[in-house]
Amino acid sequence: MSDLRLEDTIFQDLKKTFSSISDRMDTARRTLKSTDASAVGDGKLIDDVHDFADDWAYGIKQLGKHTEGAVKMINTIGESFGKLDYDLWQTIYSVNVKGNLLVAESFYENVKASKVKKIVAISSSNGTITGELPNPWPGAMFYRMSKAALNREMQIVASSVKPDGVTVVILNPGPTLTEHQEFLRGNPIMLEMSFTVENMINTIAKTTIAETGQFWRYDGVPEKW
Repeated sequence: MSDLRLEDTIFQDLKKTFSSISDRMDTARRTLKSTDASAVGDGKLIDDVHDFADDWAYGIKQLGKHTEGAVKMINTIGESFGKLDYDLWQTIYSVNVKGNLLVAESFYENVKASKVKKIVAISSSNGTITGELPNPWPGAMFYRMSKAALNREMQIVASSVKPDGVTVVILNPGPTLTEHQEFLRGNPIMLEMSFTVENMINTIAKTTIAETGQFWRYDGVPEKW
């Protein structure tokens, strides 16, 4: 369960990074604004240098505002209880809970008719309840709730489809370097996508009907509910 606190660690690292970027940009902006171009000699060149400095100072100021906004967003993620966005909750649940059930049911006749007869749900260690006890960490409430709901949903689906010989596999892919997480490359906890996918394929292949509805790590190690 080494990735349980990954989001919290990432958010704190990002907060420090964006905060320092904002500070450095402000310093650069002030330096450019106070640029003395008289040393270059030619009058027009002096004006051009000043214009260049002004343009870059403005651009840096705008980038600084965006990084400050990112810091505020990260703070909101960690301190949002009491100001929850239920439209966001609806979206996350529609994708992570309702979406998985709709896909499983829509293709169920095809799954039953196949040779493999398996339904696979991609969950997360953030869906664990017992794994974080006795002190669950705060934040990412909707996402974590949805993954816990997905796990329970697929447990029930597993019981429902077992008489048809269909196996349900619930997987935690671990902290994977998807295209949206490339900025985390270099973090020792992150896993290459090829490594994760290869391991999940192997785990799916070896999971039997007797193990249906179990929650597995990408490499076949049982996860805590």
